[in-house]
Amino acid sequence: MDLLKGKDKAIEILNNVLRALKELPGNFIHKHLPVGKKQRLFFAVGGFTCLFLILLVVILAVNMGGAKKSPETTMAAGPVVPADELFIPAEPDFVPEFLLERNPRSFWSVDDVRPYWRNPGSGTVGSDWWRGAVKSAVDELMEGVP
Repeated sequence: MDLLKGKDKAIEILNNVLRALKELPGNFIHKHLPVGKKQRLFFAVGGFTCLFLILLVVILAVNMGGAKKSPETTMAAGPVVPADELFIPAEPDFVPEFLLERNPRSFWSVDDVRPYWRNPGSGTVGSDWWRGAVKSAVDELMEGVP
């Protein structure tokens, strides 16, 4: 029984507190402020609210506009690399001549020529040998071609 009485008493106290809280702002304004001050208070609160909303919109617009920065402004500044170091230079209009390892001879002696020369008309080497040599040289050349 005591438990039910305590529950009912707690619910009654809670209802009284809620009722007092609901009436508090209205009672304060109606009891303590005259009609002219009520209007001024209403317009002041409305004006501050509008001013706050306008300020909020301006701040958001400035922050959103600042996010659209170009990539050049976001890059870190550093030393500039000259173009001649960055790119391969253009080819010259002329091709340089073939450079030999040694100066060419103006004439050859018989001893210089002897290892490389075979006389086609000599008796020791016949035309069949020349045909075979040419054929093997051509075959070797053709096998080396991809």
